[in-house]
Amino acid sequence: MLSYPLIGTIRPVMSRTICLKTVGPHVRYVEAMEKNLLFERAFVTIVAEMVEQKGMSHSDFGRRVFGETSGVRLWRWCRSEENRGRRLMLGEAHAMAAALDTDFPSLVWKISNEATARGLLETNRPN
Repeated sequence: MLSYPLIGTIRPVMSRTICLKTVGPHVRYVEAMEKNLLFERAFVTIVAEMVEQKGMSHSDFGRRVFGETSGVRLWRWCRSEENRGRRLMLGEAHAMAAALDTDFPSLVWKISNEATARGLLETNRPN
């Protein structure tokens, strides 16, 4: 938790706490972080749907992306709705594209368009 004398307390976005009494650039930072989290959650949701559409098991997909030893567990954690799931790294998202037999830029473009069309990136939607 960060404390600023004139703007109150800012708690990390991951704790689902909204900034209290914030002004200036700190509000924009938190809004940007919230949008990033929304995109990440939409990315994982749509990738999970693509895995199912390809007829691939989530276990096999997790092993291909995260490795044999803990791939299943990490992919399950990413998809978890509790505690917002696990955050993705860029290299992991790239590995997901490879596991889905597509190139990374096309996957990001497709997911971005689909998430926007489905309203998954709206910041004013209920949790």
